This record gives sequence, C-alpha cells and structure tokens, in this order.
Amino acid sequence: MNKNTPLFTWLALGQVGVIYLLIASYISLTFSLVDYLIKDPLVYQNSGGLNISMSIALVSTVLVIVLARSIGKLYKADSELISSSLRKWLGYLTMFVSGTVLTVDAIVVISNFFNGDTTASFIYKAIVLAILMVLVFIGFKREINKTDYSNNLSAKIIAWGLIVVSAALITATMLAFGGPQTQKDRRIDQQTAIDLSNIEYSLVSYYNVNAKLPADLSDIAGDYSTPVVGADGSSYTYKAIDEAKFELCANFKTNTKDDSIIKKEYAEPVYGGPSFNLHDSGNYCFTHSITDFIKPAPVR
Repeated sequence: MNKNTPLFTWLALGQVGVIYLLIASYISLTFSLVDYLIKDPLVYQNSGGLNISMSIALVSTVLVIVLARSIGKLYKADSELISSSLRKWLGYLTMFVSGTVLTVDAIVVISNFFNGDTTASFIYKAIVLAILMVLVFIGFKREINKTDYSNNLSAKIIAWGLIVVSAALITATMLAFGGPQTQKDRRIDQQTAIDLSNIEYSLVSYYNVNAKLPADLSDIAGDYSTPVVGADGSSYTYKAIDEAKFELCANFKTNTKDDSIIKKEYAEPVYGGPSFNLHDSGNYCFTHSITDFIKPAPVR
C-alpha cells in the first residue's frame, strides 16, 4: 500500500463530511431567504437555526478549501494517487452523499408544495436545488476524471467561488434577519416576555387567594419565579387600574408589532390569555385583566 494512502483516505473522508455540511447549510440559508422574500405567514423562522447554518457555512468553507489544498499537495507528491481506484471510489461516494442531501431536500420541497406551499416559494426553491444538483454533478464528475494537478488555477477559482457564495449568503441572512446585536436584543426581549408572563402568573395566583390585586410588586416579589428586574437591568413596573385590571410595563429593545419574520420567538402566555409577544421598542405597557385568564368552569 502506498505510504500516502492512509492520509489521503482520511482527508478525503473528511472532505466528504464537510461538503455534506456545506451543501446542507447553503440549502438552509437559501430556503430561509426565499421564505423571507415570499413572506409566507405559515413559515416560522428560527433565528437559532439560522445562526447554526451560518456558522456551519463559514467553518465548512474554510475546511473544504484547506482539505482540497492538502489533497492537491498529495497528488503532486504522489501521482499514483491520481489514478488509484480509491480516489475514484471516494469521489463517487462524495457525489452520492451530496446527491442524497439534494434529493431529500427536493422531496421535502415537493411535499411542502402539495401541503399548500406558495407557488413562488416552490419555484424558487426548486431552481436553487436544480442549480446545486447540476453544479455538484458537473464539479465532482470533472474532479473524478481530472488527471493533471500541476495547474492550480481551477482550484483557486473554486476556492474563491466558495468564499464569495458563503460570504454572500451569510451577509444576506444577517441583513434579512439581523446581525449579532439584533439577535442579542431579541434574546433579551424574549427573557423580558418570559418574566412578564411569570409576574402575570403570580398576579393571577394572588388574586385567586385574596380576591383582589396586590398594591405593588413587592407584595408578590417573594413568590417563586417573580422577577422585578429585567435582563438588561431595568425594573419592571406594575399598576393596578381597578379591581381586576392591571398594567405591566417593561423596556424592550426591538419592535415586534410590524415584524413578519419573528412570530413565536417569545414566551407563550399563561392560561391562554393575552401574550407579551407584540410590542414596540422602548418602554411599553400591557393592560390585561384577570378575566382574561380566569375562565368559567365548563358546563357538564
């Protein structure tokens, strides 16, 4: 066995896995951008998932280039590897894995179309998959049949192409869904919504016991999961309007009232009452009533 065969095998297998991750991240980011442009109200955009896809795209791009260069150096040092059956076997394996990923995504896209996905969304996603399938097939077929690695021009073109595509997808995703600071602000607002829901739960519990609302938050501050200070350090404010109606105020960093992308990033309301999902940025107050949460017993 050639002394370079074990190293080549591991590098090639690593390249298979990284290419799989790269293609999957490209599909995820592209489909999310399509859904953003189409503004499908039934699609829930998970910012956490997009962050993972962007990270995978960035890391995979670097690894693909590094692994390709390392394998290219092995080809130059040992020309026998170029004509080896192992190289072709691994090449077809890479093509098979990539084709499997694209085929599965094509099935999902078609299934979503039959499930009511918009025609425009289906067409754009189908075009994306078709382009990726053609590029993957042509690229890997050409790589398998390639015998001359003395000229690195094609490898450099592919490397720069991957860099440009990855940078474009990541930049477009950040522009559409927000960069790191926006994501941080959304997480803080998410925690604020959770805190307000917990305060509301304590208010309802207090009312059930005392048949009235507390005078201020200090009356329930000792209860379980009743925060009085937000994640950003600002205090929550409470005011009893009448016997059953109250007002809760908090400082929010984002405006979700007009946000068609972030639909359920925040905490669900307790008892099925009004939620804290929709708010303007800055200090925002919610006026709720105990009657929103205490439902009459069902008639039996």
